[in-house]
Amino acid sequence: MSRKKQVGLFLDEEADQIEIIAYVGLCSKSYCLLKKHLVDSEDESFKAGEIETVIKGKGISTRYLKAMYTFQDYFDCVKGSLPESKAKIEFNNIQRKNYQNVTTTVNKVALSSFDDKMYHYKNPEGVWESLPHGHYKINEILTQNVDSS
Repeated sequence: MSRKKQVGLFLDEEADQIEIIAYVGLCSKSYCLLKKHLVDSEDESFKAGEIETVIKGKGISTRYLKAMYTFQDYFDCVKGSLPESKAKIEFNNIQRKNYQNVTTTVNKVALSSFDDKMYHYKNPEGVWESLPHGHYKINEILTQNVDSS
C-alpha cells in the first residue's frame, strides 16, 4: 500500500534502511529511541547492523544529553526509579541581552516522567497505554484498579 499523498498517513522515508528497536517517550519533545541500521550509509557514518541511540530533550542541547544520559536512564525515568540527582542538570549558556553577550547558568529538570496532559496506565495485558486527561475511560480504569487491589 502506497502512503504517498494520503491524508493522515506518514511517509516512511527510511523504510528499508532502519528498524526502530525501542522507544521511550517522556513528554512532547523529550524522547529516546534505539534504531538499527539495515544497510551501510552513503557517507559511511554507519555500517549495517550498528545500533544508534537518538536522544532528544526539550530545551537541552543534544550534545549534552548524549554525554549525560543513556536509553536506560530514560527507561528508568518512566518507571520512576531514576535518582533525582540525575534528573536535574546545570549548564552554562551564552545569551545576548541588551546588546551584550552574557553567560548564564541554567538549572533544569532534564528527565521527568510527570506528564500533565496525558494519563498513563497498564492495560490487563501489561501494555502501557495513555489517554488525555478528562477522558471518560479514566474513571473506569481507576475503579477497576481499586476493585482488583
